[in-house]
Amino acid sequence: RLRRREPQAIIVAMLHWGLEHDTLPTRRQRIAVRRLVAAGADCLVGHHTHTAHPSEWVQGRPVFYGLGNFIFDPVRPLNAAAWLLRMDVTRDTIHYRLHPIRIIDCTPRLH
Repeated sequence: RLRRREPQAIIVAMLHWGLEHDTLPTRRQRIAVRRLVAAGADCLVGHHTHTAHPSEWVQGRPVFYGLGNFIFDPVRPLNAAAWLLRMDVTRDTIHYRLHPIRIIDCTPRLH
């Protein structure tokens, strides 16, 4: 609906999803991404799993399945790796950059 009402809007969907401590998106997530892109989402950003997930392009749209933790005491070594996502959104585009981080003593550090 938003895409129809505001065709020029940049739509970023923030998704609380995924299986905790897994490192790959599920089949259901991949299906949902395609549906959300078809519905007009310009970018999708996932969180919740406590682990960094891969990103990909779907029909020309960036998809970040999971950024991992930012401030958290890592339970497992996998939980210490994460992404810091910087997005610069203009009227026409989304420019982004992923910065790898490590959580050390509950503190994020650029890696």
